[in-house]
Amino acid sequence: MADRNQLDGVEGDIRFHHVTPELWVMEARRCAHRWVVFHETYSFCLVEHVADGVLIDWRYNHRLYVADPGHAMLMQPGELHANVQRTPPGDFVVIQVAEGLLKKVAGELGWRFPEVNIKHPHAGTDHPALLGALRRFRAGLCSDLFRPHRGRCTCGRSLPDHLENLTYLVGVFIEHCVERAKEIVAPGRGAAAIRKAIRYLRQHYREPYDLNRVAAAAGCTPHYLDHLFASELGIPPRTYQNRILVAKTCDALVAAPHKPLQLIAHEVGWPGRPRDQDVDRANLVIRHFRKTLGTTPHAFRAGVERLLRSAPEPGA
Repeated sequence: MADRNQLDGVEGDIRFHHVTPELWVMEARRCAHRWVVFHETYSFCLVEHVADGVLIDWRYNHRLYVADPGHAMLMQPGELHANVQRTPPGDFVVIQVAEGLLKKVAGELGWRFPEVNIKHPHAGTDHPALLGALRRFRAGLCSDLFRPHRGRCTCGRSLPDHLENLTYLVGVFIEHCVERAKEIVAPGRGAAAIRKAIRYLRQHYREPYDLNRVAAAAGCTPHYLDHLFASELGIPPRTYQNRILVAKTCDALVAAPHKPLQLIAHEVGWPGRPRDQDVDRANLVIRHFRKTLGTTPHAFRAGVERLLRSAPEPGA
């Protein structure tokens, strides 16, 4: 890992997202430094921006590599990496995963070997699936860390989302960037598990989301189910359940044009906290409406009313 003792002489700003004791992210902005790091974790570095588009030369496992924005750097525990010279100011994130956590997730995804070794020569630096998984993880991080008056990580509030993104990242990593890489999803088993999970979510969408319960109904581990959904459907099971709730809310808004949104949210089955449940549910509906449909429940309802008013009368 890159600890604070290795950050002396850094130009720019470096801060840490602490997700769990085994998962954290170093985020750098306008950072220039000559890195020499011995890794205690699996580290996934995504270079987002470098001043003037300068290439970064770095050594890892006795080989020389080149990275520029849009490339990833992969390191595993027990290895040393070093930049050939001081890097120009740039932005990047380093997702750091403890060895035990990565091996646990990989095992639940179907990896059957004791070690998870990066391919050599370094095959994963520009793999599009890996870059997509890293950008997805990056997009899920909190935005509070660099705020001048707060500067505190709030990633712990959305821990399930980060763990889902980690599962997707590890799945892509062991399929495309690891020695003995293989397809970890058996097509027949995967399709059956997805069907069972979808059936369960459609029947139990009103219940609070619980990945362990959905995975048990699908007959697989939670990490494996997360990977299946991400690989085959492009979304995690949690998002699938939320989309069911959005669809049910649309039906309710059409059926009851004047019913308050708080009441509809309660009747449809949106979750709410013990305090201010109705307000909390309504805000939750609005947020997921925007995310799923790109509009709000109020605008959706107004659009339906306009369509009904403009529709020709029967027999006209």
